[in-house]
Amino acid sequence: MFQYTLSFLKIYHAKELDTLNEIHLAEIAFLKIRQGFKKEAEQMLIKLKKECGTLTPIQTVYLAMAQDNKRLMEEAHENLLRKGDIFYSQMTKIYLGLS
Repeated sequence: MFQYTLSFLKIYHAKELDTLNEIHLAEIAFLKIRQGFKKEAEQMLIKLKKECGTLTPIQTVYLAMAQDNKRLMEEAHENLLRKGDIFYSQMTKIYLGLS
C-alpha cells in the first residue's frame, strides 16, 4: 500500500519518475493520464475492471480523469468519503472544484 501511495505522489508531482519500481497497473494508467494518453489509460483501467470485477475508489478517480467524466468523479468522491479516505478525496475535490 505504501509503495502505491509513493508512486501516486511521484506521478502527481512529476518527480523522480525514473525511480518508479513495481508500479501497479492503475498507477501506470495514472501516469499515462498525466502524460496526456487518456485513451490508453482508459483501456488499461477497463481491462483492470474486467480482471478484478470492480475498481477501487482511487482507480475510479483515474477512470473518471481518463474519460473526463464528472459524474463518475462525483461517485468516486462519495466512495472515498464513505471509506474515510481523506487523502485521495482531496484530489477529487480539486477536479470537482470543491476546494
